[in-house]
Amino acid sequence: MHKAVWFIVLLVSLVRAQNLLDTKQHIPNQPKPVMPSPVLSVPFKTWSSVLIPGLGQALNHKYWKIPILYGGFIGLGNTYQKYQDRYQVYKSQLQAEYDDDPNTQNTSGLSKDALMYEKNRARYLRDYCAAGIGLLYLINIIDAHVDAHLFTYDVSDDLSFRPVLPNGMPGLCITFKP
Repeated sequence: MHKAVWFIVLLVSLVRAQNLLDTKQHIPNQPKPVMPSPVLSVPFKTWSSVLIPGLGQALNHKYWKIPILYGGFIGLGNTYQKYQDRYQVYKSQLQAEYDDDPNTQNTSGLSKDALMYEKNRARYLRDYCAAGIGLLYLINIIDAHVDAHLFTYDVSDDLSFRPVLPNGMPGLCITFKP
């Protein structure tokens, strides 16, 4: 009796294993199905780009945009600092010209009017650089938001466009066939 039970258990195990092998046959040249990675939400990608500029582009797999973005920030930041330094120099020279203190003198060799013009020009260009930094930051956010929406957009060859005249209805209807 004991041997009969073991024989039945062995027979059931072999049949079950054969069924499992039959259902999971491996075809040698068949590519394995690729599981889609979990898609992060659009607001998450947008807010990521708000908090850390360029992170939204990285989450959207648009890595080539990140050096352009940071290059723009670095270039505008350096230009801002250059004009801020010039503004401070011309401002201090102008104060030395107007303060009537013999210990402070205008060493720039420019007149009062020229110093005033250069100070205003440096301030004007510095403010434009600050506006450019803000605009680049805004473009970064908009780009991450739009790319997040287009990240899952289907651009396959199976898309078609054809005008259809509906039955019994006057007019023209356009349908998109995915």
